[in-house]
Amino acid sequence: MRKHLWATLLVGAASAVSVGLSATPVAAAGHTWTVTPGGNFVTSVPGAASFLTDGSTLARFTCDGLTAQGVLATGSGLINPVGKITAVKSAVSGTAQVNCSGHGLSFGITFTHLPLDIAAIRYDATAGKVIGEIRGIAASISALSGAPACAATVDGTAAGAKDGSARFEYLNSSGLLGTFNGVTSSPLHAYNVSGCNARIRSGDVLTYKASFTMVSSPGSTVNTITSP
Repeated sequence: MRKHLWATLLVGAASAVSVGLSATPVAAAGHTWTVTPGGNFVTSVPGAASFLTDGSTLARFTCDGLTAQGVLATGSGLINPVGKITAVKSAVSGTAQVNCSGHGLSFGITFTHLPLDIAAIRYDATAGKVIGEIRGIAASISALSGAPACAATVDGTAAGAKDGSARFEYLNSSGLLGTFNGVTSSPLHAYNVSGCNARIRSGDVLTYKASFTMVSSPGSTVNTITSP
């Protein structure tokens, strides 16, 4: 039944896609999950901005806020992934290119691999939040017109692997998902860097901080993710 329901949700999904834990009680990665109401989700409140940082040069770039669309599983006894992000767009332009600037550079980031998996890892019932990972991240960086040259591939273990990940915190009270600089299964790296004023360099670890809400569509109901 669970497999059938999950498959049905995926067919109906839209085609468009920063931290500690309390001591008790906390559910770990091997536990099952409950998502309510689940189904298709959209962003009702995007973050005002997102931020890309090179972990070696410490160059930090301010980028557009994001909106996301996707689908969450629904019901109880669920296993990962508990959801999929099917589209990520700039909250400024409404396009797939998320523009960034800083350190004399201006460039766009485009997420090149979708859907992305939403994997729940730990649940803090006292705080009403879930810690998890967004998995399957891959992106390209390209300079904006008239800006200094800057091009790169963003991925996890290798360029083209499509396995980058970012740690997130999800708040059941507001439906806000925010990525943060935490240990992940496959940290983001820069590959094939050209230009970028040596502010982004090949092999450097990157972090990307962004936030957006996930509410049901239609209905705009805040989704809750708990365990069990």
